[in-house]
Amino acid sequence: MNCVDHHGITYSSFSEMCKSYDRDPTLVRARLRYNWDLQTALETEAGHYNAPVFDHLGREFANLYTMCKHYNIDKSLYFSRLSKHTMTLEQILTTPPHEKEKECTDHLGNVFKSKSERARAYGLTSATVSTRLNNNKSLAEALCKQAKKTHKIGDMEFKNVREAGKYFNLSRTTIAKVVNETSDPIKRLEHIEQIKRSPAYHRWLEKVGSV
Repeated sequence: MNCVDHHGITYSSFSEMCKSYDRDPTLVRARLRYNWDLQTALETEAGHYNAPVFDHLGREFANLYTMCKHYNIDKSLYFSRLSKHTMTLEQILTTPPHEKEKECTDHLGNVFKSKSERARAYGLTSATVSTRLNNNKSLAEALCKQAKKTHKIGDMEFKNVREAGKYFNLSRTTIAKVVNETSDPIKRLEHIEQIKRSPAYHRWLEKVGSV
């Protein structure tokens, strides 16, 4: 899908936008997830933490060090928690150092040593479960509902782009380009597939290969 940066420049994808700023898309996504504004997320070099940051309440701090000091946690603890991908920003900032997680139960009454252990038992992260509970889902819904991991093209759904590539006998690059640039991608992909199957196309390939 098209992305627009803070200067109003349009890119064909999020990755292309990040690449134009020489930034890793994973790093930029993580920054946006933790309330960095788009300009700061794109323009701040990796390893530089003097840019303004925001906590889970939307309050702005001069930099990461200032925010961590406000919540009385060490910056190294912040990054340690962040790297595990099991805690929300609120949990990262407000959980006191060395505080052990309390026992909890699932909707069936099974006891777990921690919320993280309970989430793992259901193939989820505790952050995912917390988000669902915060969105007024019941505990059963939060634990048992598995996220759909599908790639939708028009009215058709595939597990991923690779599966779509096998179906249409086309490369993932071709599929992505058609999906981004065409209003009726299914019709266009089927048309390309038919062309590639035609004898004329193969004769052209042989001719090109012999030049």
